[in-house]
Amino acid sequence: YCLLEAMFRIIGYATIYLLLLLVSCFEVIAQDDCGIYPDGLFLADRIVGGTGTEDGEVPWLVSISFQGQHKCGGSLISSKYVLTAAHCVDRSKPNELRLVMGIDNLVNSSFHKQEYSIEKIILHQSFRRGVGRKVTVNDIALLKIAEEVKLSEHLWYICLPSDELDKLEGTKATVSGFGAKRLSGELSDILLKVTIPVHNNSICKEIYSGKGIISSHLCAGALSGGLDACQGDSGGPLYYSKVGKKPKWTLIGIVSEGEGCGWEGKLGIYTRVSSYLQWIKQNRDDLEVKKIPNFVNVLFGQNNDTSNPPEKKVSVIEVPNLTTSSVLDKWKLPTCILCICEGATKNCTKESDIQRRQGFYGMFAMQKEYWLDGGKLRLREDDKLSPDAAFRRCATDVECSSNTVKTYLRKYKKDCNFDGNIDCDDYARLHYHGPTGCSSPNRQHRQYWKAYTACKNQILGNI
Repeated sequence: YCLLEAMFRIIGYATIYLLLLLVSCFEVIAQDDCGIYPDGLFLADRIVGGTGTEDGEVPWLVSISFQGQHKCGGSLISSKYVLTAAHCVDRSKPNELRLVMGIDNLVNSSFHKQEYSIEKIILHQSFRRGVGRKVTVNDIALLKIAEEVKLSEHLWYICLPSDELDKLEGTKATVSGFGAKRLSGELSDILLKVTIPVHNNSICKEIYSGKGIISSHLCAGALSGGLDACQGDSGGPLYYSKVGKKPKWTLIGIVSEGEGCGWEGKLGIYTRVSSYLQWIKQNRDDLEVKKIPNFVNVLFGQNNDTSNPPEKKVSVIEVPNLTTSSVLDKWKLPTCILCICEGATKNCTKESDIQRRQGFYGMFAMQKEYWLDGGKLRLREDDKLSPDAAFRRCATDVECSSNTVKTYLRKYKKDCNFDGNIDCDDYARLHYHGPTGCSSPNRQHRQYWKAYTACKNQILGNI
């Protein structure tokens, strides 16, 4: 009936009316039943300064656990996906983490508790941990659940915001999690929540001057102090609902970072979910998209026929999409490699931009030859970029650097000292002379010991 009505309108009414009608006939994504609390639960303004939640009050809250211990929070956005902060999962493999849902207590097991494994971790391709005085950017990740979640009144998914839901200053929002009640304190056994105001980013830029607050950040908290997310809340939800008889809750932020916990004059920094709707959509495979018929596109000059696609314009620099490539799946390339890759994408074509992005001074230098082999990077005009400008520096911190070296060692099996193990000595030897071969350095050389100590104390051990 809807199509017949649309065809009739083509003949008798204005074009704009037809467009509106077609939009109503062909929905792209439906989330009509998301973000609704079970009947009988009522919210009160109840993490730092937070109070306990009612049973099932935050049915979309997910505990991401590592070796049986709560590590971070997350939000169930469908029966197949959890949204969390990238910094919670960028150094983990899917089989190292578990998703615990339907709980409001970490100690006392709930009848409603469900536990799931992770099939795939999808990091934002431009995620970058905060280094020095800079804050973390693009701190968002999708976790694909290994099997479909059994939804119930104690386990439900939250709504994603609309494109328009961006101006939130003055809004009261709720953050919940099992985080500590004070800086360096122990995690809370019970699920806590607190209601805090959302602030204009200009306030946050003033508080964190020079630290790189951008539009995809969202700032919230009480400037008077005492109300905030804290350690253990990372990745958890900041959500809000318009006033109504039946609240419908929408995820507007992901707990990312901040200075202290509930400190006076400081605000929490969140990932603004509305800035990443397209990225979320592109990386999910559980969305039902109903395609507008091709005859409608033809009417308005848009050819939907993909049999003869328009010729693709090739940019000066092309890089494969490592987030979906077999390279990433096979070798689990760490975030620092993706950062380097991003520095050579079409989004960053000016040499000055690439040089600005390559300020990664880690323990290890990743040479261009590795990219050509391991990442299958292709440069159309190779002479326009020097290796130093785009590829030389690999990491933003020691751990990321070591993960890169671990990947390298696993791939090339460099047992530099021929002792039958690939360990920190091999790591240091490779670093001392670069990744193209093993060296026999003076063991007292500061470069060797710098690499060896960082590896031994923090990261690699035996691979």
